Amino acid sequence: MLANVLNRQVKRVSRGGWIADLPRRFPAAPHKDRIEALAAANHERLGPQGLATEYELPDVKFTVRDVSSPPMQGDLYAWLVAQRRPETIIEFGSGFGVSGMYFTAGLEQVGLGHLYSFEINDEWAAVAERAIAEISSRFTLTRGAFEDHVDDIPGSID
Repeated sequence: MLANVLNRQVKRVSRGGWIADLPRRFPAAPHKDRIEALAAANHERLGPQGLATEYELPDVKFTVRDVSSPPMQGDLYAWLVAQRRPETIIEFGSGFGVSGMYFTAGLEQVGLGHLYSFEINDEWAAVAERAIAEISSRFTLTRGAFEDHVDDIPGSID
């Protein structure tokens, strides 16, 4: 039964809709070289960083590259923003700000919209906030979990 449902969905997508029109390769995001240079510099400067204390895993550490979107995925983020022109983007987990830089690069390209990003790790949030600010001011980074701060987002989320 699940196979039948999936086959119907694949046929529906292949027949039309915006997702069916996705390009095989996305154009390079605006500011891509700058974003990747900032990510590389933070990776080198910071080295492995611990998780938020809420996870209670003091020995687990990640680098910027371990938790960041790869460049091709960043191109997708910026392209989606340019195509869909959202008023609001919600990001759960800012990490070190790489995906946020790609989202805001797309927002800058279209000249509208705002990214609301949430990060529970104070140290990671500080890095992300500085990194994203290098690309755009069209963002709000909240230190804390989305579910604890969803009411801080103005307007509706669709």
